[in-house]
Amino acid sequence: MSDKPSPGRKAIDAPGLPKPGFAPKFSSPGILAGGWLFCSGTMPTDFESPVDSVGFTDPEALYRPASYDNARLRQQSHATLQRLAKIFEAAGANIKTDPIRIEQFFRSDHPTQQDFDTTRDTWAKGISISPYLETRNEYIDEARPPSVGFGVTDLPIPGVDLQVDLIGSPGVKKERFEVPGGVASPLAGYAPAIRFGDWVKLAGEVPTDWQGDWMSEKHMGEPRATDPRTRPNEYLWYGDEMAEQVNLTLEKQAAIAEVAGSSIERCVNATVYIGHPADFSSMDAVWKKWFPKNPPARTVIPYSGLGGKGWRFEVTMDLLTNDSNLEPVTIKTDKAPTPFGHEPQAVKVGNFLFFSTLRAVNSQGVLSTSTPPGFERYVDQGAAQMRAILAQIEAISAAAGTSLANLCRLKVFMDGWNMLAPAAQELAHAFPIDPPAVSMHRVNGSPMIAPGCHILGDAISYVP
Repeated sequence: MSDKPSPGRKAIDAPGLPKPGFAPKFSSPGILAGGWLFCSGTMPTDFESPVDSVGFTDPEALYRPASYDNARLRQQSHATLQRLAKIFEAAGANIKTDPIRIEQFFRSDHPTQQDFDTTRDTWAKGISISPYLETRNEYIDEARPPSVGFGVTDLPIPGVDLQVDLIGSPGVKKERFEVPGGVASPLAGYAPAIRFGDWVKLAGEVPTDWQGDWMSEKHMGEPRATDPRTRPNEYLWYGDEMAEQVNLTLEKQAAIAEVAGSSIERCVNATVYIGHPADFSSMDAVWKKWFPKNPPARTVIPYSGLGGKGWRFEVTMDLLTNDSNLEPVTIKTDKAPTPFGHEPQAVKVGNFLFFSTLRAVNSQGVLSTSTPPGFERYVDQGAAQMRAILAQIEAISAAAGTSLANLCRLKVFMDGWNMLAPAAQELAHAFPIDPPAVSMHRVNGSPMIAPGCHILGDAISYVP
């Protein structure tokens, strides 16, 4: 159980905001700390009926993909963004001007476990998110925050097609930057980079020229949306397509960071989305070349549904400006496991502590909550793995001069919804006062890189 949070960390509630009264309170609508507002994952539900503000009477409409009915996704988008606007208002912020990062999760029938296992396909095909983007533009002004989109086969509530995670900064004065010459520009209307104060935030970048093989009579193997420079000759033994995708994407991020007054070496936190866990080693090898010393905090999320055919990598980044006086501090403690791959346990910058991938594994990457064969029914892995993750957060926080109670945001990724209820119970027990902003997501496959691992955490804490 955590102590009381520091005075600089404040839980935000909003009048009239629907809450799940049937479940333990494991999450706050928002947390304001260090000048940033962290919102919980927000969906278009009143927690009484599965989907509110939509008006469909046909029960089967709940399970029809949103792409078949643009009006439905548009209405769900309005309901979701209206809730987020209330959280911003309660924190003294404005959703039109103050968002600094947005993450969206869309329901899609693909990719499936079979897609990952047979073809390494990460494409969340069969949906259009244009109705959401048009609705988003009504709520958030032109200097829109860096964005990332993620396809999932379902969300915590059946029939919900959309969940949005949003970070803001009340009264922020931000500057938008476009991609430099020679870098293909994204199509969804978000900022490739924004700069404010000491910070530069980069949108999710992917290995594409935003054209691929579309309308082309020449194909380099299977038609797809990847940049031709990432495609090795399929008729030869040589080449590593995953490595090429990672390298090109990091080249693009480096160029965008430079335009925004930073450099990729100033990256302090990154979230990486990959497909099949078998791609991890190729990704990590390229990552080491780009960050040979003092790598940023990094969370790696497998079985990701990405927005283009053939993409196997996406990354978002938080960087310091070149003229910032803040100094990143790598956090290390022997009271928490050594991370798997080229990432530290955490990085402290100013009032924030960015954690790397949190999982219930030991320093050898072996599940720490396992039981002897035949005794699996005696341990609830959802509860046990969440307890292990919270223990890691507590140990790393102590090493950084803060505490578990100052956790601001926790994104929980799991490989099955049977993990949600026990994980939520553990969070409610650990945070009797002002729990963090929490998002719950199910990835599109299993296991979570380590055998037996069902839960993965991505966290940010406040350092007083």
